[in-house]
Amino acid sequence: MRFKSSPEQLQILTQAVEEYCHDCGITDTDEQAYVAELVSALVQLGALDLACLRQGLDDAIGPCLKPTHH
Repeated sequence: MRFKSSPEQLQILTQAVEEYCHDCGITDTDEQAYVAELVSALVQLGALDLACLRQGLDDAIGPCLKPTHH
């Protein structure tokens, strides 16, 4: 399912995926795509900022050992 997002929202989504994958050592493109799909689903559920997206990923997949701090 596609949704429309502003450039700012797209930047937040991309950053959420990149940070989670970096922190968890996810380098496989299929696994990265899975994380991106989860982020998309979280946005559709109302998670619209980095902290909420990260919490959703941590809850869905599990927290990383070295989380990125802002």
